[in-house]
Amino acid sequence: GNRWGYFPSFAAAWKINEEEFMKDIPWISSLKLRVNWGIVGNDAIGAYQYMANLYTGGKNNVRYPFGTSVTAFDPTGIYGTGFTNDLTQLQKGVTVNSLPTTDIRWEETRTAGFGIDASFLTNKLNLTFDYYSKLTSDILIAVPLAYSTGIYSSTISNAASVSNRGIEMQLTWKDQIADFGYSVSGNVSYNKNNVESLGAGEPIQGGSHQGVGGFTTRTEIGYPIGYFFGRKTDGILITAADALAYNTQFGTTLSAGDMKYKDLNEDGKIDDNDRAYLGDGMPKWILGMNMDLNYKGFDFRANTYGSVGAKIYFVEKSWYENMNNARNHTVAVLNRWKYDGDTEATLPRADIDAPAQNYIGSDRWIEDGSYLRMKSVTLGYTIPAHTLSNFGGGLISTMRIYLTSENLFTVSKFSGFNPEVRSSGVTTRNLETTLTTPVPKTYVFGIQLSF
Repeated sequence: GNRWGYFPSFAAAWKINEEEFMKDIPWISSLKLRVNWGIVGNDAIGAYQYMANLYTGGKNNVRYPFGTSVTAFDPTGIYGTGFTNDLTQLQKGVTVNSLPTTDIRWEETRTAGFGIDASFLTNKLNLTFDYYSKLTSDILIAVPLAYSTGIYSSTISNAASVSNRGIEMQLTWKDQIADFGYSVSGNVSYNKNNVESLGAGEPIQGGSHQGVGGFTTRTEIGYPIGYFFGRKTDGILITAADALAYNTQFGTTLSAGDMKYKDLNEDGKIDDNDRAYLGDGMPKWILGMNMDLNYKGFDFRANTYGSVGAKIYFVEKSWYENMNNARNHTVAVLNRWKYDGDTEATLPRADIDAPAQNYIGSDRWIEDGSYLRMKSVTLGYTIPAHTLSNFGGGLISTMRIYLTSENLFTVSKFSGFNPEVRSSGVTTRNLETTLTTPVPKTYVFGIQLSF
């Protein structure tokens, strides 16, 4: 009944500069207002997801013994450890490993917005502005099932509604002054993401942190999708007296040099109920700038982009700064707590028996993901045609020599290799569980010829 959907849309525009009352405004070259509304459907979840799945297993791991004859354990493991190797007693089995969801519907995104396209001063200055409001409802996501069902896979469900509201703007100035031509453009976009509803009503958890402290992301009503969730640090217990006072107040058993956390719910205990919003991986602002210059035979082009406001949950960093294991560490551990009263320490003590409290999920692993990257810079020179004709005998019609640099520099506070973190899904955006490959800086020298 839900295999088909109806997704209408419309758009309209008004060229205001062509109206009679705009004829006497010479500095406005063009002015157009746009409005749009529409619904888009999405069913990109794979085929037959609404059906239950019957699993026959692999390597004979779904079998059922009939009868009472049980022989020795099968040493080859072909029939599964602990099963009889009497084939007359062991029969092929089948089990259900996913539940049917016959009532799932198309995911829908309703978009409404308006925009302005304008040019001024004989098209030297160009402006494009858009405002949008998107509501994605009946989002198709995999919802984990309780292990008590005996099924370890997730089930597809129309489980949430998410809104995105924001603006996009681009401004360009271009001009030609004698032999010098130039164009400078910049673009900026802002987006606010918010979870409006959850089908089951309960928050959706995601991510992991060394298997300690549970999940690292949380999706719930009133917050961005997949925000970071954990405890908030409150410094280090510098002295034994500090540890005694902290243990007395909160009933803990910590030592000097251990991390301490805030009692956010003020119940006199430090536990998982003190976890809270720690930021999210979605940038608030995305920026870009392009510059093109040319003078006689010379040309120059630069492209820069970046984002502001995103956070990165640096899980990988926790492996290199935890000192309760025999692994390589970064130089940051040189600033660990070393003795009673060590006020210079920025990291907790090194101890193989240190409590998990020292490295659980918290804002200790949250870093600023804002960055600005010089993506490419190119400087070129085109040899004049008369020079080529004099020295090339007319064989070469054009020759351009250029030097290009890619990823010339990146400005960022992130301590990892690359602030553009790989993400495995929407609910785990900017969750750095493995080190993202560094972006290589490259230089290219080239010659372009045409004959």
